[in-house]
Amino acid sequence: MNIKILLLLLGYLAWSGGSTYWYVCKIKFLCPDSPSQLKTEVNVSETLTEVKLEPENKDTSIVKAQSKFEESFTIQFQKGSLEYVPNADLEVFLTKMAKFIIENPNKKLQIFGHTDNMGAEDKNYTLGLGRAETVKNRLCFYGVSEKAIISNSFGETKPLQDNSTIEGRNANRRIDFKFNP
Repeated sequence: MNIKILLLLLGYLAWSGGSTYWYVCKIKFLCPDSPSQLKTEVNVSETLTEVKLEPENKDTSIVKAQSKFEESFTIQFQKGSLEYVPNADLEVFLTKMAKFIIENPNKKLQIFGHTDNMGAEDKNYTLGLGRAETVKNRLCFYGVSEKAIISNSFGETKPLQDNSTIEGRNANRRIDFKFNP
């Protein structure tokens, strides 16, 4: 009888450890950075629009609306993986971006995944698309409608730098964001 209790206790401990890891690392993204991560640069482009407002005293004035998202951040992915490395600053960035998208419902966000040229072209296209989808899913987690985001991949076809160097390949592994009016 004591062996059954001991086995039940060990099973419970194993289950609770595994479920805690899953919650902390996979849901809350609070696990420490991994040494095998790759940097992916985020670029956001958007145009500033002007809005005319009429104050109470009937003097017309032009006020620039906050319709431009000007933040940037480096997203890191596990090597050859669709999972980005959990990071508290990244979550703050994605939260701000999600808030911007929700507050500007007329804008559509395009997310483009890029890779270096290591590996087969079709696999790099799929990897870039998967990484764009990963970021899209995280934004949707923060309340953004899936209809507000379009994911796409350029794979290895639009490098920023020469793929013959490590630095160049690192720069080419990136996610680009573009807002469309």
